[in-house]
Amino acid sequence: MSGYLLSAPLVGLVATLVPGCFLFVYGLRGRWVGDEPHCRKCNYNLTGLPSQQCLECGTDVSGKNVVIGRRHRRWHALVPALLLLLVSITGLGLGAYGQAKGINWYAYLPTFVLLQ
Repeated sequence: MSGYLLSAPLVGLVATLVPGCFLFVYGLRGRWVGDEPHCRKCNYNLTGLPSQQCLECGTDVSGKNVVIGRRHRRWHALVPALLLLLVSITGLGLGAYGQAKGINWYAYLPTFVLLQ
């Protein structure tokens, strides 16, 4: 029974870590908005550019050096992702610290968990 009590919180913390990582990457990558061309190197707006060189950094802006639109981060996904990551990483860190120090976690468990 002690293996179950120690592994259930671990499974719960990993279950919060995985969606937290996915939400973090999803929010950080963002989405493309707009239809203006931009330099891939310096993100300079290339609308109405008279030559094939970026006026900001001098990069040749033909082919793959041009991106269309701007990337906007999804902040509504980053905030819950950071909260999930904070909870799971803190819990996993405390669990690892307790295992390393030999802390008896039964003294800290609520009564309803011990009665199962």
